[in-house]
Amino acid sequence: MTDTVTQKPMRVITAGDSGSYIIVPMTQLETVCELLRANDVPHWVSHHSISVNDRPPVVWVNLRLKVDPVRVQELLDAA
Repeated sequence: MTDTVTQKPMRVITAGDSGSYIIVPMTQLETVCELLRANDVPHWVSHHSISVNDRPPVVWVNLRLKVDPVRVQELLDAA
């Protein structure tokens, strides 16, 4: 899946013991969440979005600690 803001592939970011997350443009949030739900990937969305330098707002989609980030990346790449 391509990030519509950066025009680059979306990436799962791993943060060690803190788990993994995806930074998602607000305009693509529902699409990403639908993909995760359809594939039974436990996740939650941050309550806050952020916009830097007048760019479109983004939000963090957090993955549960036991979720395999490689599998989620494969889902994003195939979407």
